[in-house]
Amino acid sequence: MEVPTVRGPLKIETIPRMFRSAAEKYPDNPALLMERDGVRQEYTYRELLQRIESLARSLRKQGFSPEDKVGLIGENCPDWETSYLAIQWAGCIAVPLDKMLKVAEIRHILRSSDSVGVISTESYTEIVAEAISEINRKFKKIAIGNTPRGWLSYEALITEGTDMKPIKPPKDIEKLAAILYTSGTTGQAKGVMLTHKNIGSNISGGYQSLDFDPDDVFISILPLHHSFEATAGFLTPLCCGSRIVFSPSLKSRDILDTMSKNGATIMLGVPLLFEKIVQGVQRQVKDSSAFKRFIFNAGMNIGKIAKGISKAMFKSVRQAMGMDKVRYLISGAAALAPWASSFMERLGLPVLQGYGLTETSPIVSVNRLKNPDNESVGH
Repeated sequence: MEVPTVRGPLKIETIPRMFRSAAEKYPDNPALLMERDGVRQEYTYRELLQRIESLARSLRKQGFSPEDKVGLIGENCPDWETSYLAIQWAGCIAVPLDKMLKVAEIRHILRSSDSVGVISTESYTEIVAEAISEINRKFKKIAIGNTPRGWLSYEALITEGTDMKPIKPPKDIEKLAAILYTSGTTGQAKGVMLTHKNIGSNISGGYQSLDFDPDDVFISILPLHHSFEATAGFLTPLCCGSRIVFSPSLKSRDILDTMSKNGATIMLGVPLLFEKIVQGVQRQVKDSSAFKRFIFNAGMNIGKIAKGISKAMFKSVRQAMGMDKVRYLISGAAALAPWASSFMERLGLPVLQGYGLTETSPIVSVNRLKNPDNESVGH
């Protein structure tokens, strides 16, 4: 089998330093965009770097010390990603939490990780406050959005940090960067301790193998606390100058509208999402005229032997789906049915299936754009 030619890897540094390198190289590139409930948040790499640095300075001023653990909970949004990188810029260790957890589960993670602080979006401040009320330790609490009594304001900390003395991001790649909790097979969730080198090597490998570039537009839909989205859909794009756009919801129409409006080129998903997309196309074909069904099926058959021709034939289908700019999709977390990936590929939407686990930061293997195997998780 032909081995695809790949470019060189990114230099492995601590995560904030890898991001800073991209921000200094692509300062005016759009970095993050979210439109939700009539509110638009958009930051260039220069602006995002400034916000991360400012928040990191304020964290230090508030008494957070290097290697302190800081919990992070909330919906996918620019402020979640800003907080994650600021925690690490301050030399602390990020402890992302699943926003679907119950009070006792949040309490277990914050207690077992020895967290001394937490950053939460406004939707989860109440449940977090209840969780930490029974932990015999003083917590520094930071709220993104509306700020309850006893909490610090996230935006105020960023503003205050703007004029503070700069702090340098950590250099030691062997230091802990994050503790990711996974349910495992038995009992309570267990923390997986990942260093900057662990995650940085995965970022570098993803950049090298998957051909991410500064013109790519990623759509963020998978939960950021999960290692797959955190590394491949958040950190890797921001370390190579790409743009991340957040879908306002997990509704199929919102996802496809966001992709169409922003010219999405890459999206990470799980098998269920891609299978639903296929089934949606199949339903529309079934409800169309006999002539259109004939043309569609002919294109599918041609796609078995001539992918380029079928891709051209289905351009209008991809445009109608809002996916005409997509270069490829990445599937993880479970096995993707070969029929689904083959169907998508003939539409001109290749799906690269991969395999990973939290303990490996997480990517172990992934198919490549050249010679993908729909029945394999790559190499």
